[in-house]
Amino acid sequence: MANWNNPIPKSGAKLWNIGGYWTGGKEANKNDIRKAWDLTVQNFHHELQISESSKNFGSVLESRLSDITFAFNNLQPRTIIHGDYRLANIFIDRNANESQIYAIDWQWCGIGHAAMDVASFIATSVHENTIEDSLELVHFYQKVLTDNGVPYLWEQFWQAYQICWIDYFIFTVVGNWSAMQANDIKLYKKEEKYGLHVRSHAHMKNLLTQTEIFMKDLETSLVFQLTERH
Repeated sequence: MANWNNPIPKSGAKLWNIGGYWTGGKEANKNDIRKAWDLTVQNFHHELQISESSKNFGSVLESRLSDITFAFNNLQPRTIIHGDYRLANIFIDRNANESQIYAIDWQWCGIGHAAMDVASFIATSVHENTIEDSLELVHFYQKVLTDNGVPYLWEQFWQAYQICWIDYFIFTVVGNWSAMQANDIKLYKKEEKYGLHVRSHAHMKNLLTQTEIFMKDLETSLVFQLTERH
């Protein structure tokens, strides 16, 4: 996704066993997803136009939490990921002959699946009007991997992306949305401190819609069936 500028850690530096600031219980207890979603519904019901079926989405996620966690923790292959890849951590040098992209803020760098950085970037940094077109972006990234000698079937990468997306959504609900009021969105947007996932009601709505679609896709796939065997 970027031309990394000296990403090799200094001698003695350690990587997270699971990269990402939202993983491994670092920032939020994902077991609280049902309670957190109920609070989100209560505080953002009007802004998100939450349907009757969506009101119970927290229970759906709770019932599948162990399956989601198992699938997420066992995604293969694993590589070094940035862990907090979003617009706030990206610089573009347009003065060069060819625009160079540099990623900063490597404190959450660690081991993970490549789809983790892709999912968190699209969830936090892609404009609300284009997030529904993320399929094209994910497909492009998968093609770049394949073209550079990393054999990766599209169906496998897309499924990994869906799992990473859902895991990130759960964190967002528990760690952010459930602790916010509708009016907080204006403050977050003014500070421009966080990604769009906490700065736009429309973006929040799109994240919810995508997550519900991905959950339905995984329910009809072999992912949860395989996890149930363990």
